[in-house]
Amino acid sequence: MAAKTAGYPSAYPQYAAVDFVDVEKQATGLEDDPANIAHAQMRLGFIRKVFGLLSAQLVLTAVVAAPIVMHSGVKAYVMTSPWVTMLAMVGSLVLLLTLSFSESARHTHPTNLLLLAAFTAAEGVLVGAITSQYQMQAILLAVAMTAAITVGLTAYALSTKRDFTMQGGMLCTLLCTLLLVGLFGVATRSPALQLLLAGGGAALFGCYIVYDVQMIAGGKHNAMQLSADEYVVGAIQVYLDVVNLFLHLLRFISEMQRDS
Repeated sequence: MAAKTAGYPSAYPQYAAVDFVDVEKQATGLEDDPANIAHAQMRLGFIRKVFGLLSAQLVLTAVVAAPIVMHSGVKAYVMTSPWVTMLAMVGSLVLLLTLSFSESARHTHPTNLLLLAAFTAAEGVLVGAITSQYQMQAILLAVAMTAAITVGLTAYALSTKRDFTMQGGMLCTLLCTLLLVGLFGVATRSPALQLLLAGGGAALFGCYIVYDVQMIAGGKHNAMQLSADEYVVGAIQVYLDVVNLFLHLLRFISEMQRDS
């Protein structure tokens, strides 16, 4: 499973309470206030930057993973060379921690983008190595389902009046539970438990998409939001949500096909 931090380190400075003065002005019909207009334009630019980076990450992941999945020679080399996936796993974790805890790393341009690209490429190797173990029909179905679910949940997160940004603690608890049950599943190898873990993981990362998109979008319905200079963190968070959603859906589809 691709890396996903179990919660967000206290070292992150990007979480800030929404300016309730602006919210009050919007509620009383003062949306034309220049400060509100400037804030809205800045937020829109931030959202575009995050989703632009996310799109580039997903494309790079597909470019790196595709040869491992589709080319028999590349697939055989990766499968018989454990150091490749080990290097990718360690590199992905180191780069993720660097971007998470180092303000200079994630705020210095173009260093932040280069580190982000390296992290994404490492994740692409891991995704390719995992995905290559499944049938092409299941892979294509998982890709289609991931795209549809991601678009649908993103639209829901942006349009709903419900605020999910205060649910980070609950999601973190569920993620830890999933990881612990997953360790138990490795020991028991129960098909029913594997199916439950796959479905539960897909549902959990679907919830994370809603949570992280609202953290990025901000707005009057959100109690917390990412600050506008944390576009790299925002992109990483949603990217990991999408990747993990895909991998859990792929696993779920494969388990269902095996049982049928």
